[in-house]
Parts: sequence; structure tokens; C-alpha cells
Amino acid sequence: LVDSAQHMPRVLVVSNRLPVTLHPERSAPQDVEQSSGGLASALRSVVADYEELVWIGWPGTCIADASEQRRMSDRMREASSTIKLIPVWLSQGDIEDFYTGYSNSSLWPLLHWMTPYARFKRSWAEAYRRVNEQYADVIASVATPEDLIWIHDYHLFLVPNLLRKKRDNGVMQRELQNAGLIEQPAGPNAAPPSSHQAGYGREDQPPSTADPAALSSHDGMASGISPLRRGVTEVELHSKLKIAFFLHTPFPAYEVLCVLPQCVDIVEGVLGADLIGFHTYNYLRHFRSCVIRLCGFTPEIDHVDHRGQRTKLGVYPIGANVQGIREAMKTETFAKHLKEYTDQFAGKSLVLNVERLDYSKGLPQKLAAIERYLEDAAAENPEDAEEVKHSLEALQKRFDRLDKRKANRGLATSNLRRIGASVASMLGRAFMDEGEKTCVPETLDHKKTVFVFIAVPSRQDVEEYQKIEEEVHRSISTINGRFSTLSHQPIVYIHRGVPLAELAALYARADCCLVTPLIDGMNLVAKEFIAAKDPEIENVVPGTVILSELAGAAQELFDAIVVNPYDDDAVADAICVGLELTRRHLNHDLRWEVTERMRQSVIENDAVAWARAMLNELDEPSKGSRVARPERLQMQLLPDTAASSFFEVNPGMKGLFLDYDGTLREFETKPEDAVPTEDTLRIFERLSERKDLKMFIVSGRNKEFLEQHFGSFASLTLIAEHGYFKRGPDTGLRWVPFTPYTALDWMEKIKPVMEIFKRCTPGAHIEQKASAIVWHYRDCDEEYGQFKAKELMHQLAQSLNNLPCQISQGHKIVEVASLAVKKGIVVASALQQQENLCGRFSELLICGDDRTDESMFLDAPAAAWTVKVGPGETAARYRLRSPADIRRFLGLIVEQKTTPTPRAAATLGQHARFFSAVEEAKTGVLSCGSSEAEGDDPLATLPETED
Repeated sequence: LVDSAQHMPRVLVVSNRLPVTLHPERSAPQDVEQSSGGLASALRSVVADYEELVWIGWPGTCIADASEQRRMSDRMREASSTIKLIPVWLSQGDIEDFYTGYSNSSLWPLLHWMTPYARFKRSWAEAYRRVNEQYADVIASVATPEDLIWIHDYHLFLVPNLLRKKRDNGVMQRELQNAGLIEQPAGPNAAPPSSHQAGYGREDQPPSTADPAALSSHDGMASGISPLRRGVTEVELHSKLKIAFFLHTPFPAYEVLCVLPQCVDIVEGVLGADLIGFHTYNYLRHFRSCVIRLCGFTPEIDHVDHRGQRTKLGVYPIGANVQGIREAMKTETFAKHLKEYTDQFAGKSLVLNVERLDYSKGLPQKLAAIERYLEDAAAENPEDAEEVKHSLEALQKRFDRLDKRKANRGLATSNLRRIGASVASMLGRAFMDEGEKTCVPETLDHKKTVFVFIAVPSRQDVEEYQKIEEEVHRSISTINGRFSTLSHQPIVYIHRGVPLAELAALYARADCCLVTPLIDGMNLVAKEFIAAKDPEIENVVPGTVILSELAGAAQELFDAIVVNPYDDDAVADAICVGLELTRRHLNHDLRWEVTERMRQSVIENDAVAWARAMLNELDEPSKGSRVARPERLQMQLLPDTAASSFFEVNPGMKGLFLDYDGTLREFETKPEDAVPTEDTLRIFERLSERKDLKMFIVSGRNKEFLEQHFGSFASLTLIAEHGYFKRGPDTGLRWVPFTPYTALDWMEKIKPVMEIFKRCTPGAHIEQKASAIVWHYRDCDEEYGQFKAKELMHQLAQSLNNLPCQISQGHKIVEVASLAVKKGIVVASALQQQENLCGRFSELLICGDDRTDESMFLDAPAAAWTVKVGPGETAARYRLRSPADIRRFLGLIVEQKTTPTPRAAATLGQHARFFSAVEEAKTGVLSCGSSEAEGDDPLATLPETED
């Protein structure tokens, strides 16, 4: 529990439904009926940990009259003493399109890998966006930065990002400006700032520690970063909302989610959260894959850095409502039903199935497995000793088959194998002496097994669910018709919901629980079944769980019998083995061992523990560690007014050091297509005429490409292959080695390693330069290419010991180059040469986009205008978003005038994109990151990665 002396935050829970059912036609107090779901019970259990619990959602009833809405809102507040309820009132049309349509007919099938069931309509997508905005408006009207906002499930994928756009971006813009951490928007006639105002110092005027210029000093970087970093972090902690999102369903692979027309918007919408929780690591892994392929970001194993924000990813498997089950088991209703079931099923094995009637639950496949089990049981004759011997041999084969299946999937447990071996050994001892008939053990009569089949009606107005219901009814009738006798019916079918006390009694009496969905986020039935197995209560029997390997619970209940739900034979084997593991004549300890170990795990990791774990993780920033944005050097965009420093009217020689790919020109799929634009050539033509300007293109390109496109500018110095070759006025426009004594014999050792990775990575190719070898993967599958690139980097790092070369990773390349070849050396040499000739440069502009350019930023003087193009951690002081912005800035230098920075006019209340997949990227560097949402965020250009 939280120390009462500490500040306790509020928790705002946001879900599609409130935990109530309204009956406006009834009089109080019957008009508001409380729900008792696992989430509601968990939250009521942690209410003491927080100042207040607020729940926002739809109350389940459509009320059009405003006065009636107010009346029912008041009634909900009166009826709920522990949780404050705030309704989101939706129209009947919105419910049909948002809930029945988009949520359950578009998203639900895809989230459960059921692509053929998915249907799409534009009107559904419009309603989904509209309702998500309505939720965001209600949240924004009551939320404060001290609150913990916990958003639940696929109905509200867009809400996290909408909250950032509707509230946080505007608030952060104002707060950062008030704190002096970013510039105030400049007017159209604003005069160019002084060097101190603009945040750019001179070498003879050391900047103060509060000045952003201090942050880029190579010598004082460590001491200069802290004040601004702390300032921005403090503003964030006191201004931005803390948002968590938990997905209760599976998350599909990219190949499934991409079917959704709005797949990009869904992923970007949920990335607005500070923390995203999943049931299992598999679902987290699929989400990371979609982030890579749909959004273009590069996530780490536990977080995604995007547009200046860090979103943490975590696995938080939801627990069962153990407290609710315990309370139900204390009631007279439970005791009554348990005695009734104990008497009713005496001498019989009871197998329990509890599912919603949903196509993801695999009910037809389950019934096929039950039919197969009953067919095998019908062939047995427990009265014949010889037949029993054959049956026991068959049982041993079932053990062996299941053990092999589980071992093959990495889910085998030594405990299950040991218990199974004990059962088989005990049964087999009867036949050590064939002459003693009295040793024939008591055997289970599988023909007397009863399957209680509870199928809760769901979405009965949807055609797909109607078909499933018809198929289930037909199969049950067929099975009962084949295997029923006058005294026994194998399947007891209940087509309704069952009260918790009655259900807990079934859990307590059942010998086995059959949980075999085709796919499921978690499936709490398996955990509830185990939670009800209290050996201290009379008539409660031990039980085993037969669990689909495609249910999230299979990652936690390691002593369950895990099966492939599509394999009828395996499920039939599992039913037989599961019943044998808890047979009545085994000793007490052996019968309960498997059940009890699972029960302890379920109790320790219940719904309350799950809720606390996720809320504590979200509250971490207030305790000193960050969940959201990386605490690194915070930056601002390069203002247009900076161009005035390079106007011809200013005295002194100016220097321009410019990278090419990703800086002057956007990336292309084929590097040879990334030729200079006409605007670029016109800009260089004008700038090359100036006598007060020296220009350098410092590129990784080969010398042939650079000479072909820029060789006509006589005053331009070209640096090829990151600094290996040089061509300029001082070389007589001839290519010469920049460092003539570079050793290159290491290349023969590196190339075979790259060749191996090229062969096993479709789409990869190798480019060999004079001083470097480059492994390109821009034509590879996005995710696999990144994976192989990291693997190659690791392999090369082990191979390069004591070799005079270094590894670097650029935009979809891995490059190994000589240690003597570095862009920073080029800048340092040019500065020294200029100082020897006629004094230092009066102004320096250095622009680059990837890691190979960082050495230029680090080796530059403190007063240089260093500019990082695009996202990413950097030593540069300023940032521009794209090559188009660089060309625009150079154009201001050419025209000798400045205009207001476009970001000053950014609007903060735009709607989320929601009707197309990805807008065509206008730049290559931010191909998936230059959406309108980026323009909204005042911190969107801050660093996105943290070492």
C-alpha cells in the first residue's frame, strides 16, 4: 500500500463499458445494477492505494434525452460508493457502427487471426473515430497530470494519441515557452536574434550553462546537458498526462493486421500511451513487428522511441478474480449446488467447458474431439481383465504421445511426466503376476464421462455467430444421439450465463476443465477453475486443465495439459489422461499435487496483483524514473533567422559542410535514383558564385557519382567515401586520397563475413568502395533486415579485434571503414587549413543525418550551427525534419532573406488520420514519421533513441 504521507494519485479507468447495467424504467435502487467482473473487483480491491478511482465508459444504455442522461448520471454516482462513474453517452447509431460494426466485425476477427470473418465499411471507421474522440474529450475534461489514466482494450485504440493531440501538445508548447526551454513563435517581421538570444555563442563568448549552445560543446557536453534536460523533464512531469493502455485480446502478426484499411492509424493511436501492456510476449512481439513495418520506427525489446516520445512495452498477464470466487464459495448457494452436483455425478467423471459462443473459441473442433473420445470409450470393456490390460497399454501410449507433443512445443513439465509415470506404474503393477486376478486395478469407465457444456450467447444479431450457434446445436444433438443411453447423456448443454456461485460449484466438482480456444488473449476460465480447487472445502475434488497452446494462459499454467486445439486426436488423448491423473483411488498427495501447484500460482498472480503491477509501472515517473521520453539532450528546430548569419553582407569567410544522402536528398529504394533535384543544383549554382563562402559535400558516395552531379561547380569541394577521396580547388579539381597512408588489408577478412549474411538475407547486397565495404538491406523485409543487420554488427564486432577499421550503421546499411577515414577528420582538417590561410571561419553550418555524421558535430567548434536531419540521438545542437527543410534553409541563404519558421503556425487540434493507410511520404528520412501528428507535437523533433 502507498504510504499515507505520500501524495496518492487518482486513477482514471477508461473502457468501452461501465461496470453497471442501467434500467431507466425502474425506480431506485433497482435502476442501477452493479457488475462484478474481474476488472471491477480488482479495482475495488486497490481503491485504498489511491486518492480516488474514476471509471469512464458507456453505461450500456442509449438515452437521447439530456435531462434523462443527467438523472441517470446522478443515480450512478449515488449507487457507486467506491468508484466514481462518468458516463459517455452514445447514440444507437454509434453503437451499431462503432461497437457492432467496426469493433466487433472489423477489429475482433483480425485480432483473433480470423481474417475471413472480417468486414469493413467506411461508415464504421467514421463512427469508431468519432466515438474515440468523444471518449478523449470526456477524459480531457476531468484528467490532470497527477492522474494515472488506464485505457482498456481494442474499442479505444485511438484514444491515447487523441489525448496527446487534444491536450498535451498545446499544454507542453505553452509550458516549455514559459520556462524558456523553446523559442516563442516568431512574427513575420521579427528581427534576427542576437547570438545570445538565438542560443548560439561565439568562441570568444562562452555560453552560460542555461544556454542551449552550451549543450553542444564537445568539451563541456556532460556539464551542459543536465540543466536543460532537467528542465524539460520537470515540465513533462508536471504537464503531460500519464497514459497506460492494456489490450485484453491477442495482437496479430503484421500479415493479419495489414488487412485492416486503417491499420497504421490503429498502431499510431495506441503509441500515444506511455505504457502498453499485453498478456504475453508473443503479442508484444507482433506489435513490435507492426510498428516496424507500418510506422517505420525501430523498437527495442521493451520500448518504442517515436517522434520524441518513449512508449514502454510490457507483459502483464491478467489474473483471475480470486477474491470473487472465494466470496462465492462462502455462500449457501455454492454449498447447495456443490452437494447437488456431488450426488448427481457420483461414480462419473465430470468434464467442464465454459465459453462464449464465439468462432474464436473453437467449439466445433472441441465437439469433434469429444466425439472422438467417446468413440474410443465405447470400444472399451472394463469388466474384462484382458481388455483392461490392453486399455492400460493404450493409456500408456496416450501419455507418451502427449509428452512428445508437449516436449516438441517446449511446454513439457517434469512434474506432469512424473505424475503420469506414477499413475502408469501403479496401474501396471497389477499385471506383474498374471495369475492373481485380484490385482486388477479399479479403472475409470470413460463411457460414463459427462461433459457440461456451457455456451454463453454472444452477439446473436451477427450472422457469423448465428451460424456457429446452429453448428454447435447440431453437433451436440448428433453426439447425444449416438452415445446416450436411458441412464446416461454424455453432453449436458446449457445455453445461458451461469451465476458465479453456481459456476464455482461446477468448478469445484469437475474432474477436468476443457479450455481449447483456437486463439485467446488469456482465457480466465482455466484460472478460475484452478482457483476454486480448495482442498479444505468438503466435496471439492482435484482437477486438471486441458489447455490450448494458443491461449495466453498456456504461458502461465505450466502444469496444464497443453494441446493443439485443431488436433482432435490430441485433445481426445488429453481428456483421457487428464481424468486418469486425478483418479479417485490414488493417494491424497498424488491426486492434488498438480492442481495445488497451479492453484498457488493463480492465487499469487490474481487480478488485484495484475492491476497493481501495471498502475505502479505507469506511476514510476513520479518516483524518479522515466517511462515516456528519453532523458537525453533536448533540442529545437533550426530557426529561419539563423540563415542571416550566412548573408553576404556579414564579414568573414563562412563554411558549409553538407552530407548528401538523407541531408540534401531523400533516400530512394535504389540509391542511383537519388540524384540532386533541380532546386538543389540551382542553389549550389548561386552559392558557388559567392567569394565569402566555402562549400563542402562530405558524403559516403563514391567519387564517380559526386563528380557526375556536382563536378561542374569549380568552387565546391567534394569529399567521397566519408573522407577517403577529396576533389576541390586546392587539388586542381582532381581526385586525391585524403589520407594516403590508410591500411586496407583488413577488407579481405571482412568481405567473406558479409557474403555469408548476403546469401542468407534475401534482397541484401554488398557495395565495395575504395576504403569501405557496405552491406545494404534496404530491399529486404523491414523486420528481418533489421534483425540480420544487428546480427551482422555483432559478428563483425567479434571479427574486428585489433584491425584498423570501425563499424557503423546508417540508413539500412552496415558499413565497415578504415579508422583513418572519418568525416570529423575532414572538418578538422578544413578548419585548420582555413585558419592557416586567412583566419577562422566566421560562421559554420554542418548538416548530417546519420551516425557517420556525428563525428563532424563532435569535432566542430562550440559556435558552429550543427544540424541533425530527421529523428535520432545526436550531438548536434539543432534539428530539421527532412532534406526538404535543408534545401529550404539553403534557399534562404541564397535569397538573403528569412521568413517565419513554419512550425510557429502549427495547429494543435487536428483530428487523427483514419481513412487511409499511410499517407505517401514526402521525404525519405521520415517516410512514415512525417504525418500531421508530428507537426502538432512541440517536442516531436527531440531525440528518439537512448543508448
